[in-house]
Amino acid sequence: MIDELAGRGEKCVYLTSDEQDPGLLYSSELVDTKYIGSGTKAYAYLTVLEADVCAMTSPGLDVLQIKRSKGVSHYAHLVHAPTDIGTYKQYSFDYYDSVFINGDHQEKSLRKLEELRRTPRKRLFKTGCLYYDSMQRQLKELGAVSGSKTEMTVLVAPTWGANGLLKKFGTRSLTPLLEKQWNVIVRPHPQSYISEREMLDSIRQTLKQYPNLQWDCDRDGTRSMARADVMVSDLSGMVFDFAFLFEKPVITIKFDVNKVGLEAADLPWDLWELTVLDTVGRRIGESELDALPGLIEQECGRHDRRQMIRQLRDHSVVNFGCAAKPVADELLRIRD
Repeated sequence: MIDELAGRGEKCVYLTSDEQDPGLLYSSELVDTKYIGSGTKAYAYLTVLEADVCAMTSPGLDVLQIKRSKGVSHYAHLVHAPTDIGTYKQYSFDYYDSVFINGDHQEKSLRKLEELRRTPRKRLFKTGCLYYDSMQRQLKELGAVSGSKTEMTVLVAPTWGANGLLKKFGTRSLTPLLEKQWNVIVRPHPQSYISEREMLDSIRQTLKQYPNLQWDCDRDGTRSMARADVMVSDLSGMVFDFAFLFEKPVITIKFDVNKVGLEAADLPWDLWELTVLDTVGRRIGESELDALPGLIEQECGRHDRRQMIRQLRDHSVVNFGCAAKPVADELLRIRD
């Protein structure tokens, strides 16, 4: 998005709470970058922010710490995953002036929450998912990368928190794959290293004897996804990154979703992702974890899965791989 704005000669400011954010190294006379601190320092800075338009990937405006500034004319939220908005904490979007969304499923949920809570109707812009633009560029730079020709490569990519498969099942989701002598890459959600470090350290210690286990803690998961033949996950947004970018299957573990404190608790239907997981791959129950290798082999042998994934992607994420232009178009219209 910033590339697109700068390419049009538009000035913008990039703010981050991550001192190691590579965005701070962005070089352009039109783009100012600034580390605003974290926690209370960052919240205080945002309180006195001045801007015609403030576009944020952080949810929860005017709910807890992130307060609306009188100096900002318009707050826009950029939904940064193709999944439904139901997995966010309650009231994550209520006080934004607009939300930039990926597809119809997100619009449906946002409009329903407005109706139930009697909040003002936001402007919804169906523009697509920005990070797929850069992911596709990365894939071209990586070239043709795939899993081993002789051994299966499985990427295990859980979300964090109560609905994460490592939290729920620990090593049970990993041991059958390791015993099969397959290459297994585990990529925890980045937040897990902050909120669940003790759990990750325990799993790492328990499985340290397996040389075919690799932990991926890179900022970006594209390289691991490119190497994998199949993914095992839960409700992580990486399910759709893997399926939509590589058109390869995903095995997801079926369990009751803890909706306490989430937007999903107020929605009268199942999360969108739960309704389409059978399209991108196969959903299995906890009792099938020991049979996971055989189920993966069955799924990788299917020839119709690629077409099913393409159809879902085309229907659910507009402007796939080219979202920056429509996002910039709408931001500038708002400003003007």
